[in-house]
Amino acid sequence: MLSTLSRLTVVRSTLRNNRLDASGDVASLPRGGGIFTEGGAVVVRDSTLSGNDASIVGDGGAIYSRRSLSVVNSTLSGNKARTGGGLYAQSGAASLSSATVANNSATFDGGGIVAVLGAAVTLRNTIVAKNILLLVGVTPSPDDLLGAFAMTSSYNWIGAGTGSTGIDNAASGNHVGTVGNPLEPFLGPLANNGGFTQTHLLYPISPLVDAGDPAFDPGGFSPALSMDQRLETRVIDGNRDAVMRIDIGAVEVRSSLFADLNGDGRVGLVDLMVIQRHYLLDGPLTYLDGYLNGDTVVDAADVSLLVDNLGAVLAPASPAAPAAVLSRSTDADPAAAPALRERPPRLRAAARREAGVRSMPRRLDSQGVDSVMQSQVSDVGALRASRSRR
Repeated sequence: MLSTLSRLTVVRSTLRNNRLDASGDVASLPRGGGIFTEGGAVVVRDSTLSGNDASIVGDGGAIYSRRSLSVVNSTLSGNKARTGGGLYAQSGAASLSSATVANNSATFDGGGIVAVLGAAVTLRNTIVAKNILLLVGVTPSPDDLLGAFAMTSSYNWIGAGTGSTGIDNAASGNHVGTVGNPLEPFLGPLANNGGFTQTHLLYPISPLVDAGDPAFDPGGFSPALSMDQRLETRVIDGNRDAVMRIDIGAVEVRSSLFADLNGDGRVGLVDLMVIQRHYLLDGPLTYLDGYLNGDTVVDAADVSLLVDNLGAVLAPASPAAPAAVLSRSTDADPAAAPALRERPPRLRAAARREAGVRSMPRRLDSQGVDSVMQSQVSDVGALRASRSRR
């Protein structure tokens, strides 16, 4: 998309799988796989730019900006370029607010966002992580920010800020890792998590839940930023610590309790019914469909994990809730789950057998749900006891 207009607004849209090929001399190299802007103000809101490619010699896989740019409640994911896999800001003012920039790549420099001298780039409540540098003959490495960013940037999660200035770790609510020690956001895959566009959903153990600006004001945007990219309520108490606080990124987590699929703050029958609806179905599935253990299918193993957490509750007024969620979830979450995959087969089999899910039918019908729930009365205690003895 080429914008030379005085104003362009992209809302609730998907710009996907566009490609620019190299042609001509260096001055005419391809730029902006998704959007190239050299006109007036460009606003991208509640939208996703994914899979766009500025070719191996171009800049700005998703967006190349020479003027005013505002990215709000939006996702830049899986885009590719020579420089600036997600965004290449050459000049003018650019801001990203409550955005997610992840899984983009560059073949020369700046896998996530590049701010060239003369560009004023400000980030707020934004994730820039899991972006990589793909140099020929070199092992891929984290590469999220390159250049000078506005010192007013605040409450961001930057996987690897090596090569950038202006956004410092532990300053203004920012969390910034390095190439040698990148920060992990615990993001799910780009998927249909509700709303008009695909998004990256934070896993329940993510430290980004309720970690945004505590003074965030939805009225500071026009229109007010009262919803996330999926059009779900923007500011909620996701970790149930009795404090309403925005999450970092484009999506607001409804509950940070592992296996709480409907976001009501407890793991119960309703969550099991979510798994029932998606049991062994083909097609892309997400965490909210009951895809809990990262093995590409909703099956008995996911039911076992849910049963293991059955009855868990996030107390609305418990300041210890976030720590409790982390300790409960680390062993089961797919993004943190080498421990789950490395669990001896004997223990995995025992867990499934003791949870009453080993002989489940291909379609988990209502009788199957009843059977699981009945088995929990006697089996869940034994399962938890056996795991506590590991």
